[in-house]
Amino acid sequence: MSAEERAELQQLGIPVNLAAGTVLFSEGDTTTHAVLIKEGQVKVVSTGPQGQEVVLATRGPSEVVGEMAPLDGRPRSATVVAVTPVEGAIVSADLFNAFLDRHPRVMRFLLLQVAQRLRDADHRRVDLATLTVGARVAATLLELAGLDPRNPDQAEAHPIPDISQTELAGYVGASREAVAKVLRELRTKKIITTGRRSIVIDDVPALAALTRMNM
Repeated sequence: MSAEERAELQQLGIPVNLAAGTVLFSEGDTTTHAVLIKEGQVKVVSTGPQGQEVVLATRGPSEVVGEMAPLDGRPRSATVVAVTPVEGAIVSADLFNAFLDRHPRVMRFLLLQVAQRLRDADHRRVDLATLTVGARVAATLLELAGLDPRNPDQAEAHPIPDISQTELAGYVGASREAVAKVLRELRTKKIITTGRRSIVIDDVPALAALTRMNM
């Protein structure tokens, strides 16, 4: 989506400023609006079979969330929660669909985005089935820091602010206890340091190497 198209979509919406922790919409909701994120980050979550939170994805600036409900009118398939303060625009289903009618290129962009998310979900299922908890924690930390494990030659430390062990467990798809054990091992190896709701990656190459091996 071009800058001009994003600006037009934003003008169609109702401006909102949301605090971290705000639920934009919940799984099963019958609301049909979409949200354009201007600033901030949200997480897309669902509830696992044991009632645990499973993080499906994160979304950030210039991305649209909740775009399927205006298109098909079905209940929300996941919950979306602000991870950081979020500035955005709520766009009604009627205005969103009219916008897509005027901009078929954006519709194609959204379809490609949905296709990519389905591929990402397939990869995540493979990871859950084949990777150890340690490898999944390492890969998730790199992803949250915006780092590519295939290009790990970065010497500076990379902070991941405002995340708890419970939230990290949701991203990884493992128990909090299993994730806490991995974090202790990473601290012992001086690969990370941790604080209250914060993790700093101190050794990016070492963490990237762990995504390809058992811990």
